[in-house]
Amino acid sequence: MSDELSFVADVIGVVGATFALLAWLQSRETNKRLEAEKQRKQQRVNVVLRNGAEHITLPVQMRREELSRAELLGRLGMIPVKDQLPTEQKRFSLPYLNTAEFFQQLNNAIEGDGEQSITISCTDMEFDQFDLNKWNRIKKDE
Repeated sequence: MSDELSFVADVIGVVGATFALLAWLQSRETNKRLEAEKQRKQQRVNVVLRNGAEHITLPVQMRREELSRAELLGRLGMIPVKDQLPTEQKRFSLPYLNTAEFFQQLNNAIEGDGEQSITISCTDMEFDQFDLNKWNRIKKDE
């Protein structure tokens, strides 16, 4: 009977050690995935206003983890608008921000990996409403 109990104890020990090894390997893999996701969420996303060949990359680069429509609108709202706008329009107006294309770009940027940009298409009037002289980064495509 002693030999039988010893054999059963040995089998239980080997099975327990095997499960412990598998759990440790699974835990390591999970930690690697969590670290990769943490790094992905720390990546920056650029916001670009585009009017035909002119574009400007705004200094409102956001980390992917904080990227949302509300946060993007808030940051765009912090850009000063020109003083010549009517008093009732002291807030920017960009109808593109209500399009399916914009929401698709936003979702792609949130779910994506690597450096990405959200390009906001503007008309001349929409592009000119912002007081961008401070940044002086308007570029033309060549």
